[in-house]
Amino acid sequence: MAMCLPVRGGQVAADSEMPMTSGYTINLGVGLGNVVNLTPRPESSWLYAVVDCVEGDDFVITGTGGAVPRLWGFLDEKNVLLSVADAWATANRLKLTAPARAAKLVINNCFDSPATAGQFVRPEKMDYINEVPDDTLSAMIRGVKFSDEIRTQITDFKKDGDKIVHVSAFCIISNVAYATYFANTRSAREWPPEQTARFAYCPLSDSDNKTYIDLCDVGDRIGGKKVTDINDTILFRKDDSTLYLAWTAALNHEHFRLYRTFDVATKTLSGVATNTFTVRGVTNLFNKSGIEDALRVCDIKHKPLDSGGGIGIMPKLSSREENGTIYYYTGLFYGQFNCIIKSADLINWEFVALPDFEIRSQWENAVYVIGDKAFYFVRQVWASQYGVLTCYNLKRNTWESPVYVSDAQSRSDFIEHNGVLYLIHAPKDRGHISVMRINQGLLNRSCEVQVAKVPDYFFPYADHYKGDLYMTYTASRKHIYLARFTIESITTDEVVDKFKKLFFDAK
Repeated sequence: MAMCLPVRGGQVAADSEMPMTSGYTINLGVGLGNVVNLTPRPESSWLYAVVDCVEGDDFVITGTGGAVPRLWGFLDEKNVLLSVADAWATANRLKLTAPARAAKLVINNCFDSPATAGQFVRPEKMDYINEVPDDTLSAMIRGVKFSDEIRTQITDFKKDGDKIVHVSAFCIISNVAYATYFANTRSAREWPPEQTARFAYCPLSDSDNKTYIDLCDVGDRIGGKKVTDINDTILFRKDDSTLYLAWTAALNHEHFRLYRTFDVATKTLSGVATNTFTVRGVTNLFNKSGIEDALRVCDIKHKPLDSGGGIGIMPKLSSREENGTIYYYTGLFYGQFNCIIKSADLINWEFVALPDFEIRSQWENAVYVIGDKAFYFVRQVWASQYGVLTCYNLKRNTWESPVYVSDAQSRSDFIEHNGVLYLIHAPKDRGHISVMRINQGLLNRSCEVQVAKVPDYFFPYADHYKGDLYMTYTASRKHIYLARFTIESITTDEVVDKFKKLFFDAK
């Protein structure tokens, strides 16, 4: 796992890069003035980190400590304990400042405690946005309307017999709604060895009249190999004539990106084909070994490609013309590994860039290109309180300073509407969906504009149709709902005016 680091003068201190380690702790229960042995002790369900620091460095920690593996402790250069947390201390965003003579901060955390797990160190000098994302009157009032809108569903894409459904993408063409997701018809759990890649469509005027197509099922054979896992089923649309239906499948237990095309006019499907992946001119099959080989040949350092969940691609496409060719951009993720990718044909995908700063990324990374900027939001490990918002300059090949955003680590989605870029995400938990207006020039001045309280709706995906906004989302992994919604349809001036009349004119 990666960790966030203290910031000095706007730059991450290179000598602060220390890994976090699971299954071990450091004994801080030795008493002030005594030497701490930094040899880690095996402790299941615990994590620890040792971070270099100097006097005055600021840290914010959240966690749960014990009697011997105390939550935190500052050491001098000889590992003498200068200050330490009380036994069994817990903390929720506790600010610590390194004392005089401090050279190291040691953190222990019990990750069996879900309320406080995992947020080890956040640099206090790093910007962050909206600790309480519905603390403005206009965001709260718009959120009430937003909640009502997405609770008023147009249809449910779940098929009778599906025990779980999850991870949707959709588009609407000529009053017909098309959607993809994965389903489990075998048991009520999200479990790739039991899942089916599903495609469904229906007229908006007759939404009960659905056509369902299983794109691929566990147990199928592709190219002589057995499908052993299915995950991350998505839909790409760059025009109204052909849809690209893509998913991850493990073939004999190695993950591949596969796709089929759907002809909108004739309602016919192609056979199954394999995507390819290119890094700086090196093209391989789009599978785990192909990605790793291309990155290795091009000497690109990266986080490990985790096996759980497989290779994921975000369904939202945004385009940019480069040397006369239109490229479509999105995000690629494989566990902790995340990067920006692009494609001209939605078949071969090219590596663009990965973050060059420390980040605890895990799974989905939303990407949206406007001009020369690729806006980027990524969730972090499940226990973190923050997602990370940043931007990659495609001309300069540089990343902007990342900004922390309060987030419950659900899949997020960018949407451009009326010339404004928004991020739809889960700011508190999966019982809230929020819309954040992105300040494209100053990311740290982005703000939540509406926060809806919802009953376990998450993994939103948004798109336009005839000037209106639509969204699919997962409801408790039991439904894939489609709904219409608005953004900032109530202005702040209207809110203020109504309250002035309510409190000052009603006499």
